[in-house]
Amino acid sequence: MVRLLLALLIVLAAPFARAQGTVHNSVDEMPELIGGLAALQQNIQYPEEAREEGIEGRVMVQFIVNEEGHETEPSILQGDEPLLNEAAIAAVQQVEFKPGRHEGQPARVRMILPIVFVLPEETAAEEDVAAHVDEMPSIVGGMSAFLDLLVYPVDAEERGIEGR
Repeated sequence: MVRLLLALLIVLAAPFARAQGTVHNSVDEMPELIGGLAALQQNIQYPEEAREEGIEGRVMVQFIVNEEGHETEPSILQGDEPLLNEAAIAAVQQVEFKPGRHEGQPARVRMILPIVFVLPEETAAEEDVAAHVDEMPSIVGGMSAFLDLLVYPVDAEERGIEGR
């Protein structure tokens, strides 16, 4: 009888254990950056050494948003400058997300965020263009509103093509 109960417990727990380790690339409700892109922007610290050397660039940070909305396992997908890479990861580690949901349950979701480092131009060619502002623009409705507008090409989906 004990063996039967133990076997039944293992069979019932197996799907739960697999689900806990699953990392989704797409879910019913994608994680949402709390405070929008402005929250991320406020946490980006342009490295002084990179600023002095005139280093600019784009860093693609990949990470997982866990069931509690915290970032885990950050890595650099694209980024040639170590100073900017470190600053991008540090900024992502300071923000929180509304967790993603899959089939009604909080889920672990892989995310990719591009972070662009651009130094302000020294010339005053643009009229009243601010390089730094107190409050950054944000997407109305948040990142989920933006993601709702994305349409996966039918041809790519049929052929199993993925990418960025």
